[in-house]
Amino acid sequence: MRYRFVDCAYELDRPEAGRERYLEAHVPGASFLELAGDLSDLSIPDQGRHPLPCAESFAAAASRAGIGDGVFAVAYDHGAGGGAARLWLSAWSAATDQFPCTGPSASTRARVRPR
Repeated sequence: MRYRFVDCAYELDRPEAGRERYLEAHVPGASFLELAGDLSDLSIPDQGRHPLPCAESFAAAASRAGIGDGVFAVAYDHGAGGGAARLWLSAWSAATDQFPCTGPSASTRARVRPR
């Protein structure tokens, strides 16, 4: 089994902060999925702030992040914004396996290496 770490950092009041945090420091080899762009379908009216994407849209985002058959995705965020939980919820909705965790410290990000 292969693992793929996915940084899902997000701040509701500053959406660009997630990508900024990812670019500053992330688990080596991790990809990035943005809650507002990759893990939501903002074209759906009257369904809340961040409606879940359809299965096809989620599959495309997951593929861009390196998630696919035989890949166990480990989603993390920085403890705010719920990005890791959104990846789990989107995956559940699309019937895809993954595992959320929150807030790895800088020292953990420096030590963790995907296989």
